Amino acid sequence: MDKIHLIYGTKGCGKTKKLVELANASVATAKGDLVYIDKDMSRMHDLDHKIKLVDTSEYDVRCENTFIAFVSGILAGNYDIEKIFFDGIIKIVKNDIENLEKMFDALASLSAKFNVDFIFTFSIKDELPEYLKKYDTLFKF
Repeated sequence: MDKIHLIYGTKGCGKTKKLVELANASVATAKGDLVYIDKDMSRMHDLDHKIKLVDTSEYDVRCENTFIAFVSGILAGNYDIEKIFFDGIIKIVKNDIENLEKMFDALASLSAKFNVDFIFTFSIKDELPEYLKKYDTLFKF
């Protein structure tokens, strides 16, 4: 079963702060490794040192296809990953959330296959697209 979790709301409402809190809180109970994926290294001092911070700009991740390959590579390189936190998925793949259904389907498959939780933040003004309603909403701001 896929384990996709969403944190969403309008820009500037505290989504990243909540994601960082969740990631740091996960350190106490994690049996596996934790990874935090962002578009830059700005959260380096906010995250517990046990969480691996990965900057997508260092790996030329620019679209859904390269993002899926990137996540697949991370999982292939470490079978002990328990959770991956993705901050600002729209900014990472440079596409609107309405256009990312195939990407989320592929990520749900990876989540199920490798038994990894994926937690995403993204900004959205309107209602959640229909395809995302099947996933777990952790926080809606």
